[in-house]
Amino acid sequence: AELEVFLPGRDAFETLEAKLEHPRQGHIAVPLETNGAVLIAGGSGAGQPLSTTEIFEPWDNRIVAAGELTAPRVALAGVALEDGGVLALGGRNADGASRSCGVLTPGIALRFTQTRYRPLEVAVIQGSVGTTLPAPVTMALSLQRINLTTGVTVAANDRLLVQSITIPVSGNLPQTAVMNVVRDDIGHDFVLRAGRETAAQARFGVRLTTALTLSPALPVIAGSPARMRLTLTADGAPVNMSGTRTAVVGARSAATITLSDLAASSISEFSICCETAPGVVQTSGRYSGNVFLEPSSVAGTIIIGNPAPAVRIAPAALRLQEPGQILVEVQFDAASIDPNAPPRGTLALSRNGTVIATAPLANNLVLDSGIPRGALFPFTPSAADRRTTPCFMVEYAGDSRYTAIRSPITCLSVGPAATGLQVSIGTSTVYTLGENRTVTARLTWPDSVGIVGRTVNVTAGGQSVAAITLTPDPTGRGIATGSASVKLPFQTGAVVFTYPQSGDLSLASNTIRTTMAPVSTTMLINVPSPTTNPFTVRYTLRLNTGGVSLPPGTNVGGSVQILDGTEVLATQTLPALPGISDGTSNTITFEAPTIPGLLTNVIRPLGQRTIRVRFTGSPLFAASEATAVVTVQ
Repeated sequence: AELEVFLPGRDAFETLEAKLEHPRQGHIAVPLETNGAVLIAGGSGAGQPLSTTEIFEPWDNRIVAAGELTAPRVALAGVALEDGGVLALGGRNADGASRSCGVLTPGIALRFTQTRYRPLEVAVIQGSVGTTLPAPVTMALSLQRINLTTGVTVAANDRLLVQSITIPVSGNLPQTAVMNVVRDDIGHDFVLRAGRETAAQARFGVRLTTALTLSPALPVIAGSPARMRLTLTADGAPVNMSGTRTAVVGARSAATITLSDLAASSISEFSICCETAPGVVQTSGRYSGNVFLEPSSVAGTIIIGNPAPAVRIAPAALRLQEPGQILVEVQFDAASIDPNAPPRGTLALSRNGTVIATAPLANNLVLDSGIPRGALFPFTPSAADRRTTPCFMVEYAGDSRYTAIRSPITCLSVGPAATGLQVSIGTSTVYTLGENRTVTARLTWPDSVGIVGRTVNVTAGGQSVAAITLTPDPTGRGIATGSASVKLPFQTGAVVFTYPQSGDLSLASNTIRTTMAPVSTTMLINVPSPTTNPFTVRYTLRLNTGGVSLPPGTNVGGSVQILDGTEVLATQTLPALPGISDGTSNTITFEAPTIPGLLTNVIRPLGQRTIRVRFTGSPLFAASEATAVVTVQ
């Protein structure tokens, strides 16, 4: 049931004497737009949803009962309406989510056309009851003036221009002049009430407008304290200028300045240290205001003059005899540059104390640092630059705002000349196991650079298969070619050619993707003829590898079928191969250790039989078949 109010000036809460008539939780508390009162509605008390509503009137520090909600409920939503009413909707009760929705009608809603008036202005009121009326309603007015310095409240009915207001049947009160504001009203608030009780009230205060300016008292130099001037003025005769003023220059805040002047204007000077970046920085100032004066603020920019930017030569990947660029950065603080007056000037690139090139400062060159300032100098390294590291220095000439400066001496290494490698393995990338393939390589490099290493290494399936010896072009051009004959390993997926870095030439590499055609096979059959039942069918499967070894565990795949004509007598699965290396013959005879390559106890009808043994083939090995004509007696 307790009410508390937060007091910003003390950064604390204060418990009020007023108490809710119905203690509650899960309710809404909505400020009324028209008079600053607060509606407390719904929620639950003693474990039951409530429909009661109450209004807190801060001017009398009391709670008064208001109308009932359309249905008791907890966790509802509420929003203040512009006419002073409150919309309450949703929530839940014992039956679950609620569809209930209702509006607390505000009665007469009064509002001044301004929350702040100034001397010589006329305070004007307007209002509405939010509905049509059966007849006009006249309500008496009363006015109170509150001294915000002493807290004293006095009746000011003699200041009223009209003693009452009449709400027409339309329900809308037209704008009505209530009182003339005079200079003595500065620092006061006025509360207007309509009706015998507190049917409605409206409030406004009387303050003077202020203007704030922030400017350098002296020219601002990069790296030095900035002497700033903050000027506060009010529109009228001298007035109490208490309150605080603060200023910000760039990323630095000045100490807060407390005022206690009785004047029409007040000037404060202070120093902020130190903006090291040149160019333009943002400034801002703020006056807190008081009961006599409205708050004010100012924002602008100042120029930090006479800076010296940083100049550096960026690292560069230079290659022998390859046209390159030396990148120079002139580093300004991006936030300090005036977009309407970008830096200008020239850059001079020197080597051994001699200027070798000049270029204007480019404002549209986006560098790695994200600062669009710098220049690019073309440079092609020679053989001498490869042997002795070249060193450079850059001087920025400056302009009317930015001083000249030199960069440190920077040495850039020169890498080996770029090479290109063109390769071939014949007309097709599909190869037959065991066939001889001619692999060729063509190496190119800048004509003026000599060649040292003359070998291109060829690897396939992770193993070295050839070394191609290069023969340089007899005319002296940067071209060398060579070839070699290789047998590609079993199931090679790629052939890699590599020229290792040698002397002044860089590494070069190229890869050709390959596919192996299925390896051919030969099936042999051995059945005695004539024969008697039962008899044995023997067979041998040969893999025609062309003398190329097969890795251990190679899965031949497929199966062996033994048939009498078209009738399948048996199907046998081939196990994985052991490691087989055969460098002398072009075939590998495969007899499975668990399948002895035979079918025993074969019983067939008497007469002439056509016995076939067929290998079905697999993705890696081609199918094959053998036939024998047998006479069974």
